[in-house]
Amino acid sequence: MRMRSHSKKYVTKSLIIFVKENQLTHARLGFAITKKVGKANIRNVYKRIVREEFRCSSNLRNKNIDILVVGKRASGKEKPVLTTLKDNLRSSFTSFKLKTETSNG
Repeated sequence: MRMRSHSKKYVTKSLIIFVKENQLTHARLGFAITKKVGKANIRNVYKRIVREEFRCSSNLRNKNIDILVVGKRASGKEKPVLTTLKDNLRSSFTSFKLKTETSNG
């Protein structure tokens, strides 16, 4: 709960991403993808895509941040489009602005 209340929030069509600075020398990634998103195979696809985008994003590797990814329920019978999910994650991961970055640059 502390992560959600004291962090920056980025909202996409299929995800909510919370970002907060930590006291470590590396970034950490957490998930909260519930059954509301879909069956186990859909939730695992979400997590697999988020992990891969996190691993590939070079701007997050040595930052001291915590990232919490929360899956949102698709409206109606709409299924998540994987390319849209990847694009949303890429744009969110590149747009993270933290206090230390804005004061230095």
